[in-house]
Amino acid sequence: MNHEMKSWSCWRGPRGSVAGLYEILRRRVNGSLVEYLAEKASLRSGYRVLEAGSGTAGASSLFAQRKGVTSVALDIDRSALREARKRDSSLRTVVGDLSALPFRTEAFDLVWNNSTFEHVTAPLETCREMARVARQNGHLFIGVPYRWGPLAFQPAIAATGLGQWIGRTFSGHMLARVMRRAGLEPLEARHYFLRVFVGVLARKI
Repeated sequence: MNHEMKSWSCWRGPRGSVAGLYEILRRRVNGSLVEYLAEKASLRSGYRVLEAGSGTAGASSLFAQRKGVTSVALDIDRSALREARKRDSSLRTVVGDLSALPFRTEAFDLVWNNSTFEHVTAPLETCREMARVARQNGHLFIGVPYRWGPLAFQPAIAATGLGQWIGRTFSGHMLARVMRRAGLEPLEARHYFLRVFVGVLARKI
């Protein structure tokens, strides 16, 4: 199983206090990410978006509110997706593993995730699988904890519950290197949420 950490495994379920705080912070990030990705991917009616590793899929709901856009949220954690459906009963959700996405090749115009990739056991293989389901010239975005940002202490606590929940940290260059090896063309890096995260936007070539 590639996506090894379920969304709530460290914090005693989706209604735990720490998980609740995390969701509040994640909602603050979602709005700006959706606007950014919609602009960069030239999102328009008829486009299909996959959030591959969605947790409770708040951003997927925001994408789905755009006229004519089909938004799909995939996660390995059924409890996270149940919470997503409670919040947004119209949301399209799929239980699945990032290492073996249950979609046809080139099914989506935009494939992305935030705060997920740092937990996978095989980053290159996962990136290749995300690239597989993106259409030719489509876009892929991965957002991860930034190695030189406020979470730079993570390696010192990597074995603790908090360290595992944060996951590995990356620089933009490290992430772009993985994406190049997966056959993608990195376009730009973006730091966000007070430089806690770095994301790289790429195109499938």
